[in-house]
Amino acid sequence: VIAKYGEGWTDDAESVLKGNPAAAQVRAGRSRQGSAHARLPIHIAAAGPDAGPDLISRLVAAHPRGVSLPDGFGKLPLHLACESGKVWEEGVRVLYESYPRAVEEKEDNGRGWTALHMAASCPHSPPSLIEALVDIYPAATLEADRRGQYPLHLASSSGKSWEDGIKCVFDANPDAAGAPNSVGLLPFQCAALSYSVSSSGGFASSTKLAPSRNPSSASSSSDDSIVTTHHEHEHTTIGEGAHGASMDGDSPDLLAKINVVYCLLREVPAVL
Repeated sequence: VIAKYGEGWTDDAESVLKGNPAAAQVRAGRSRQGSAHARLPIHIAAAGPDAGPDLISRLVAAHPRGVSLPDGFGKLPLHLACESGKVWEEGVRVLYESYPRAVEEKEDNGRGWTALHMAASCPHSPPSLIEALVDIYPAATLEADRRGQYPLHLASSSGKSWEDGIKCVFDANPDAAGAPNSVGLLPFQCAALSYSVSSSGGFASSTKLAPSRNPSSASSSSDDSIVTTHHEHEHTTIGEGAHGASMDGDSPDLLAKINVVYCLLREVPAVL
């Protein structure tokens, strides 16, 4: 309960742990749906959005080996913290420093994501988290999951803005921008699909965004204008000066998604 709902480590929490030290090594049972979470308190705290660094640090100290053990879904505590979009200094750093190898290990399940894949996929993961993961283990940007998705694919479809994590992932592995995933989508198409789904309020068929079998015929006059814009305005982004404009609803969010498509095409126009 403390690991799931607690924010910081309190005197009451310390009393509970001292009364039953073995509790830090006990795995939780099954969920209502029957899925075996098999999570230790450190897994639960890592996945919790409110658990602070002192709570996580104390649970690590109570069961140091726990940071190297996967839960029932094959995820390490570091994976769970990155998946939940925690701030690097608010608990993720503690998990990494307690078990540095976790940043290199893939989850043991059908996806095969690294911590960077998870942070890239999380819509609200802070840029500091992604930047720290890329800085520590840039090779993660070169690793595709079992669906052929690099962290760039996941970041591009997550709804993040270009500057809030995607650019960092791109800079570490620009070649991923030209790598199709298992259904043939490039990162800029993943971003476009994300925009399409958000703007329509429903699901847009990925076949509409599938790459052309003849790349040379896929170019259009509008594509040429994008390439021209790249040369004439190398450092501009769509929406500059738009902060003063009047926008309703989620328009700024949609503008950010469109800008991701633009930036990816600006950086690697050859994918058209």
